[in-house]
Amino acid sequence: MTTKGLSQDQLDQLAKLADLPDSEIDTSDIREAPAENWIQARRGQEKRRS
Repeated sequence: MTTKGLSQDQLDQLAKLADLPDSEIDTSDIREAPAENWIQARRGQEKRRS
């Protein structure tokens, strides 16, 4: 992630989010991915950027 072009306020918000422990993140409004999404999943084969 690049922070180029972000305001100081945005950088401060990102720093606060980075310090937030996972246990404090509310994910209750995110639906679970359906099983069909995982049919073709492969570990360790993500595309690499050049």
